[in-house]
Amino acid sequence: MNPRQTRFEAGAPERSRSSWSRGFRRGIVALGIVVLAASFRPGPASAAGEIDVSRIRVNDETVYDAKSGSSAFIASFGGQARYALQQLAAFLGVIFDWDPATKEARFIKPEVSLLALSYAGKNDQGALSLYGPFSLVKAGERLERFFVYAEVNNLPEANMDFRLVASAPGRTAAGEFAVVPGTVRLPERGGWIVFEVKNARFGDPGSYRLQLQVKGKATGDRYVTVGEKTIVATR
Repeated sequence: MNPRQTRFEAGAPERSRSSWSRGFRRGIVALGIVVLAASFRPGPASAAGEIDVSRIRVNDETVYDAKSGSSAFIASFGGQARYALQQLAAFLGVIFDWDPATKEARFIKPEVSLLALSYAGKNDQGALSLYGPFSLVKAGERLERFFVYAEVNNLPEANMDFRLVASAPGRTAAGEFAVVPGTVRLPERGGWIVFEVKNARFGDPGSYRLQLQVKGKATGDRYVTVGEKTIVATR
């Protein structure tokens, strides 16, 4: 692949950042009705008739507050509302944070930008420069290496661990799509990371997915996918 001569500085990349509109934030509960009606699996319940969630927030916006009146959606799950919300968060691919003291549930969607690049490196002034963003390759093409730039903001806490997981539409041999470094810890509630992907063989046509996953106390120390970049291999 011939890298495009595109160049820009980190912090202002071409991005397809997923922004949650106010309408979508308030519509998350409505979406939950559809999702949970088909997939809800009961968990341990609280006392009969007791709703075990006092407030629900999406990022910093309150979408449900027990003090201002009950929601039919929340009330329908009674003492299993928290488990229903956990399942909804897993379906949507967002972080679910639970405060047992206040019984407050929070859906957290970090702001994530992902770019696949021909090269990422520091310029003469020591600033990170990003070269050759791409989303398309030819099926059968092999790249010795390429880079993935990830910019993340609005994390629920500092010192969260990140990893990049690559998956292909067909079978891959050992050593293909090897990601370096394996994990990265961000000391703040936002920042950027550069991953190097080695020995990338786009043998079959289709979509090759690069998933950014995060782990921390807010995720229950398990990895949750918070962003995805797709590279399409065409014939």
